Amino acid sequence: MLDLEKNLIDEKLKVKALSEELEDPLNVQRFRKLKGADPDSYEMTKKIEALQRRLITKTEEAVE
Repeated sequence: MLDLEKNLIDEKLKVKALSEELEDPLNVQRFRKLKGADPDSYEMTKKIEALQRRLITKTEEAVE
């Protein structure tokens, strides 16, 4: 019976601690920022054009 009461008290303490953390989180920035840079629009346009050319070529090959 004492073990059950001790477990109940422990669980109540955990619930209280988690509830308090939800109200005022300690770790606001939970996610790390990834390093890197976005390619500029010119580079992206060139990549899209190259992929479109490859797609047209592969489509023509598949038709033949």
